[in-house]
Amino acid sequence: MRSWLGARSALLALLLVALFAGGLRAYALSSPGTTVWDEWFYARDACLEVKGPAVCHRSSEQSNVHPPVGKRLIALGIRLFGFTPFGWRIFAWAAGTLTVALLYLLALRLFGSVGWALFSAGLLAIDPLHFVHSRLALLDVFVTLFVVAATLFAVLDRDRGGEGLFRPWLALCGVSVGLAIASKWSGALIILGLLPLVVAWAPPGRRRRAALTAATWLVVVPLIVYTASYAGRFHTGIAGWPHTFARRQLHMLRFHIDLSSGQQYQSRPWEWLAIRRPIAYFFSAYQGRYREVIAIGTPFVWWPGAVGVLVAAWSTLRKRSAGGAAPVIAACACACYLPWFALSADRGFVFIYYVLPVVPFLCLGAALVARRLWCLRLPGRAVVSILTVLAVVWFALYYPVLTARPLSGAEWKQRIFLRDCGRTVKQTKYGPVPLFTTFAHPPGGWCWV
Repeated sequence: MRSWLGARSALLALLLVALFAGGLRAYALSSPGTTVWDEWFYARDACLEVKGPAVCHRSSEQSNVHPPVGKRLIALGIRLFGFTPFGWRIFAWAAGTLTVALLYLLALRLFGSVGWALFSAGLLAIDPLHFVHSRLALLDVFVTLFVVAATLFAVLDRDRGGEGLFRPWLALCGVSVGLAIASKWSGALIILGLLPLVVAWAPPGRRRRAALTAATWLVVVPLIVYTASYAGRFHTGIAGWPHTFARRQLHMLRFHIDLSSGQQYQSRPWEWLAIRRPIAYFFSAYQGRYREVIAIGTPFVWWPGAVGVLVAAWSTLRKRSAGGAAPVIAACACACYLPWFALSADRGFVFIYYVLPVVPFLCLGAALVARRLWCLRLPGRAVVSILTVLAVVWFALYYPVLTARPLSGAEWKQRIFLRDCGRTVKQTKYGPVPLFTTFAHPPGGWCWV
């Protein structure tokens, strides 16, 4: 009876958090009513795939330096609902909502508690960066979805005591990794976290065989899925397809290696968690009314979450055990974040939204810390309660500049209060507004304009 009641409460909590996240993201999904930021590339290229040049005002694909899965999902929304803001954003909304639901299931497995699973998923539901990307036709929300799905399937394989080569949950994990990479190459980073975990979860005497199995499912299968994602993309015969595929991959590699020019919104990995340089995806100032969509994080989740990742890493190293929640949180967060310090060393065009696949693990890290603090009775519970309230207040405060709601100049300044921006802004009678230039050096100070 208790087992049935527990399953029922877990399912009810899943439905509640999914409805909350989905409803929150669905309101005024068509605003702004134009393409913003890189929607200009992805939405139009997706439209070209299903509607043709006359409707999409484009004769050739402009974003061919990225794989096709994310754009194909955007195209499916356009096929169903037309080349409208709602049409090109609906599958980003679905991906964002589903990610919150999957994070709930992952946290339920890791913590064994409906309450802490609900807490983790709730933090992601109100995370400003994830919220914004759940409402725009950009690729990173799809990467994040498949990264969380892959992690959940790996944990399910662990919990079912998966051994041998035939492991359905690990197969689904590999497919998810492949879809993450086929949305954007950055999805490959999760392999650095999951591969060691799968090997470490095997009994000590069977880890050599487990390494071969993990490589099969987490390297070979993703490569197959990635290659298959290009089916129908090249108008060549079967004989010419491999050559065309290889040329496209080489073109993409050269593009990313040669990205050395500056951009006013770019930032380095250490600046992402510090929230030093958010991005104005959309900005409009007309007759003293400001409308904006800003890609920004929340210090009341990201910073405790980062502490939680460090605690998880320390706990894993100290215990020398891959069991429990800590190794999963530490390995996956570090795998999706730390490589960027090397990858961005000689590369421009690196932005705060590259941290998006890390955000679900920051929410898990915050839950890990909160759960430990909660055991300290009144002092710990007071800290958890205050930080939770502050996270909710932060989201409510920034909601207008996440959704392009009109604000007065004074109301806008209350939210965009870090304005050490140098020449990246201009002063008007209503206040500072961003200068949108294609190539420019980022500001030297802390700039949210």
